[in-house]
Formats: sequence, structure tokens, C-alpha cells
Amino acid sequence: MLKSINCDSISELPSPEQIQDSFNDKYKVTLPVYVLLLYKSTSWKVNAPGVLYVTDFTPYEESTYNNIALPLTDVANFELECRSERGLDRNRVFSINVPDHLFSKVEQDLRETNIRMNDYDFSHAHNCKFEQEGMFSRVVFVLKLYQGYVEGTLISFKTLNRSNTKAYYPNHHSLNSLVSNFNLFSGPRVVANASMHFPIELFNSGQKKEMKKNSSFASQRSGDDSSETSAPPKKKQTTSGMALLFQQHKTSDDTQRDISIDSQPSLAENAVDNNSQIQDCDKFLISTYSFSRMLQVSRKLSEVEDNRVFEFPGCIVGMMPDAPFVIKPFKRTMKATYFKLIVAELRDTALLYPDSCLTLEFHTEREVCDFLSIDEVEELYTHVPKINNSLKTIFCEKTHPINLRVRKTVTEGQDMKIPYWTSALSLNDILSSVES
Repeated sequence: MLKSINCDSISELPSPEQIQDSFNDKYKVTLPVYVLLLYKSTSWKVNAPGVLYVTDFTPYEESTYNNIALPLTDVANFELECRSERGLDRNRVFSINVPDHLFSKVEQDLRETNIRMNDYDFSHAHNCKFEQEGMFSRVVFVLKLYQGYVEGTLISFKTLNRSNTKAYYPNHHSLNSLVSNFNLFSGPRVVANASMHFPIELFNSGQKKEMKKNSSFASQRSGDDSSETSAPPKKKQTTSGMALLFQQHKTSDDTQRDISIDSQPSLAENAVDNNSQIQDCDKFLISTYSFSRMLQVSRKLSEVEDNRVFEFPGCIVGMMPDAPFVIKPFKRTMKATYFKLIVAELRDTALLYPDSCLTLEFHTEREVCDFLSIDEVEELYTHVPKINNSLKTIFCEKTHPINLRVRKTVTEGQDMKIPYWTSALSLNDILSSVES
């Protein structure tokens, strides 16, 4: 019998003895985690499971990874460029078996969320770990024992991105500890990589308080039961990644500046000593522009970095095609027609000046699903009435301009890559802003 248990972290997982004593019950766990590695060798049996190594940066001594020689444990050194040159302690890494029928889905989900994941080969031992890419996910797995220690078997995997994080974790509470721990263990470049596709800025609130509370957390070594922690060596003070990325970040008026795609909100000049680290983080911050400035940036869209996020005020005034979400059969499953949203500075200007509009395009199944906060396109069939009502509310003439977020991506044509804007917000996010 499958039995769900509530755990807020990997460190709270049951002990091997508790799992052994559960008899016919199997424990199912759902957790947000940070993903480190995905691997399945071509030399393994065809139906053999792959391995997924994850962390939430909390210690768990009874894991198989901490006690047994698993695939790549002899060579994997997960380094997030912050506190420790020796990487994460083994007791902070948890192993999850990925059944053969799920492996390709996990791989696809990672690649669709972060274009840089296309550079990895998950069947190659020396090119399958990606701990510096900033990949967060929601995993559902069943606990099992292997040689007396605990690991998981995957049931469900979903990367968390700017479009779906609020849908899975609307109150952010479940993610606060994970992101806080990630901040303590990670350097600025890793945090910057995460900010390209994960809404890490949502967890900046109260960050100083959280950092003070957990200031000794990342420096503790496994097995250290002392209630007092010694002060770090006074060689050079290290600023955690998120603190560096968001320290005194303010948005300024951009309407009087020259048009430059590389222009970014600046960090405080004296936030840290290392100017090169500021520049590494700065180019991945969300750029807040006026609508007219966004039109000018759009004319140079091919020069914008992929997945770069921009925020600007505007109104969504319509969509193409007019009959939204036409669902058509595709072999044994379903597909939805791709669509575009029309955005104007003000609702009245859309008719008077149609050339002064932006289009947000949805060309992939993942973009459609993330925008609608669904896992699979098949779910769309039962949600069409609700979605249509939400769109009618957004298109209503009485709605006021709201802050929209878009990101640049590309679709590949026959002989070229075609850039376009897509939404970095979900339909639910936009609806909440319209109704507020």
C-alpha cells in the first residue's frame, strides 16, 4: 500500500528501521529539490533504471549515496562555487532511481526548461552532472532500501520555472528553506544561472534575517554535533550567491536612457569587493523597461540573450487565432494549436496603432503547458471552459495595464533560428494582477 508522508526536507526522511518495519506499506514523498546529475549508461540493460542525484542541502546519514558506491560516486564532486572547494558532503546528496519509461521525460523536461541542458549527454559519465545550472524541481518518489540504506524510486518529476513555480507552491513556504540553503551553498554565478529560468527573486524577502539565522549552516561538516560553531577564518569574507545578486537592487526609470540591450539595473557600488562577480550576476537580473523601450528592444531581438527576462507595463488585448486552444488528435494523444497573445501599451492604442504592439508566442507544448499551469496537454481538454473565462477577463475593456514579464527564446526553422517573445508568467499570474 502506498502511503504519503509529510517531510519538509530530506533530513526528515524515515530511518531504514522505520521503512523496514512498515511491512507492506510503501512511503511516498513529495519534495522540492535542487538537481545535480542525471545518468544512464548505454552499457546498462535496456530496461535498467537511470540515476538522479538531488539535494536540498540538508544532511541525511542513512542514504545509499552516503554509504555505498553508486554509479559515479567515485568521480562526482558537486561544486557550487561558494563555501567548500571539496564540494557537497556526501550526506547531503540523495539518490533516486529513474525507471526506464520516465528517463526520457526527465531528460526532455530539463532540456525544455534550460536551453543550456542541451550541452549535456546523460549517457556519458563525464558530461552528465550539471550542479551549476540552477535546476530546481518537484519530485515525487517512493522510499526503498538498498543494502540497508535509503534511496528513492521516481514517480513524478517536474522542473520548476518562472511559469509553474507559483502553481505548485503558491505560498512559497515549502521552497523557502531550499532556496535559503541554496543561497548559502552557492556562488553568484550559480545563482545567476538559476535566475534565468527560476523565480529566485521571489525568495529575496527576509533574506538577511534568514542568512543571519542560518549563518553557520553551510560551514558545518557531517557528524559535527557541537552546539557552538567556530568563526570562519579571517582570510576573506565570502558573500553568498543570492545576497550578492539581490543586495540593494533597485529599479530606475529607463525612459531617458539610450537604447542598449546590455543595459541592466545596477547593484550598489559597495555591495561586495569583487566587481567581476557583480558583472557576472548583473547581466541575468530582470530588466524593467517602459513599453516604448520594449518596442525598441524588440527590433533587435536577435541580439538579446536567450531566456533573458524583461518586465514592462502593458495590456493583453487579444490573441491569435481567435478561437483559442483548438485541440486536435495526434496519433494516440492530443495536441493544442499554438497561439499568440497581443500586447499593447494601452487598450485603445491597439486599434489606432497596430504596429505598436508586441506579440507573445507559444510554439512548444512545454510553453503552452507552463502558461496554463498544467503538466500535460491532455489536461487541457477538461480545463478549456475555465481557461476561456480567464482570457475573457484579461481581454476585458475595463482592465488596466499590469506588469508583464517576457523572455526571449528561439524556434528553429529549416535553415535558421527565429527569435520570439514568450510569457515568463502563467495565465493565473496575469489573471491575479488583472483582478487586483
